Amino acid sequence: MERVDWIRETLTLAGKIPAVVDVEPCALANAWAYNSEPGPTDVTTPLHVGLRRIALTLLRGDTMLYSRGAELSIEWSSTEARTLPERVLAMVDLQWEALVYKAHPLALETLYLSGGSVQAAALADTLRSRTGMRVIEMDPFRRISYVPASKAG
Repeated sequence: MERVDWIRETLTLAGKIPAVVDVEPCALANAWAYNSEPGPTDVTTPLHVGLRRIALTLLRGDTMLYSRGAELSIEWSSTEARTLPERVLAMVDLQWEALVYKAHPLALETLYLSGGSVQAAALADTLRSRTGMRVIEMDPFRRISYVPASKAG
C-alpha cells in the first residue's frame, strides 16, 4: 500500500487524477483471482519472482489482505542465479509471521509462483521444503484465449 500511496501522491503533484494504480502485488492478485475464481474463504499466497523485484501477496477469496514487495538486485550470472532460492526465502521468512497472522484462522496451504525467475533450479523445491506448503506455478493466462485469425487490432 505504501507504494500505491506514493504513486497516487506523485500523480496528484503532477496535476493528474489516477484512475487505476496496479503495481506488482495488485496485478498479481488480479491475475490470480481472475484465473482461479476463488471461493470467499480460500486463502492463497501468490509470489511473483521477477528479474529484479519480488512481490508476495496474501488473498482471502479475491480480497488482498497483505502484500509486500522488495528489490532482488540480482545480476544474472550463473553464480548469483544459484543464490536465488536463498534470496527469495529470506524475503518470505521476513514476512512469514505477518502472513500467518493475517490468514488466521485459516491456514496457508498453497503458494502460487509467477514470473520468469520461477524457472530457476530448485526454487519451488526450496520453498516447498521451507514453508511446508504446496507450491504451484501460476498460469496468468489460463482463462485468456487467443484467436490468431481475429480481425481485432
